[in-house]
Amino acid sequence: MTCIKNIYDALSDRDTAIYRTYVISNDKTLVTLYDERKIYTEQYLIKKLNTKEMKWENASPNDGNENKRLVRSNDQ
Repeated sequence: MTCIKNIYDALSDRDTAIYRTYVISNDKTLVTLYDERKIYTEQYLIKKLNTKEMKWENASPNDGNENKRLVRSNDQ
């Protein structure tokens, strides 16, 4: 599956779109993201998942990534 990470930089007042492919484990507890060249970029434990919200905990704490909280936008 694919997704887009939209990142806003307040200092430059610019948005950046980062395209990723992701795989969710069979037990739906782990999500792994890959870049356009199919190279691993990050991995998260899925701590909460419902129709409005998803919370991820970084599964590789030394990779520089942070925990995430994703909320469905109103336009979907």
